[in-house]
Amino acid sequence: MSAVTITIAIGSLICAGIALIVFVQAREKARIERLRLIIKLQDRHTNIQNILSNMPPQYLNPTLRKILHEQSIETIKELTKFKPSSKHAGYIQEDERAIKELQENPQNLPPVKVDSTEKAREVRIMLQNLYKLLHFWRKKSQLSPDLAQQQMAHVGFLARQSKADLFAEKAKQAELAGKPRVAIHNYHSAIEVLSDVSTHPSAMQNIQAYKQKMAELNKKADQRTEEINAKAQGELEQSSEWDDFLSPEEDWKKKNSYYDD
Repeated sequence: MSAVTITIAIGSLICAGIALIVFVQAREKARIERLRLIIKLQDRHTNIQNILSNMPPQYLNPTLRKILHEQSIETIKELTKFKPSSKHAGYIQEDERAIKELQENPQNLPPVKVDSTEKAREVRIMLQNLYKLLHFWRKKSQLSPDLAQQQMAHVGFLARQSKADLFAEKAKQAELAGKPRVAIHNYHSAIEVLSDVSTHPSAMQNIQAYKQKMAELNKKADQRTEEINAKAQGELEQSSEWDDFLSPEEDWKKKNSYYDD
């Protein structure tokens, strides 16, 4: 075998080895990318369902609920392409049933109290995730720009409203505890939170409601102050009468002398 033949053979083997390595690396890269995409889709679906299940109803209007259910279906369909599962059909049926119910009865559900800092924080985290999802769907043209922008603005309002709701709940608790001044302070804090979104129709309505409550509480607080002052004045008058009754020692002596005579 000539040197040229040997050189060609060795070169061919090297090229084949390089090609094999490149192929294996490309295949591994594709596998990792596919796995990463599957995880992203699973996380997105879990995130959507978490918002639908755990978000207090007052923070999800029928439009947002419909969007979430529709995008949940699209996410599952995309996931099925990469990782088929017998469970996926059931997930889609659940979302389709929920969409049908929303179309037949789009009424808002009764609100759930957000009465702790921890609950308010959880709500804000879910609203932040919802905002990111809306932004993603707009970027991917899965939502119309106008609809996405409208709902993103609404979610931005809701993020502030969730904090205002916590102050409002603290105000109610303070009022029940007979602390109108503390309640007024909390309503004032709620109004400050909503000041950045004061042009939003719901924010305007809530701010007006808070101001009305503050006016009512101010009357109660003034009335309570008057009652306390009246009580204090009565106690002062009783004390004065008692002081008049307790005469100086000389008076007692004079009275004693009078009776001794």
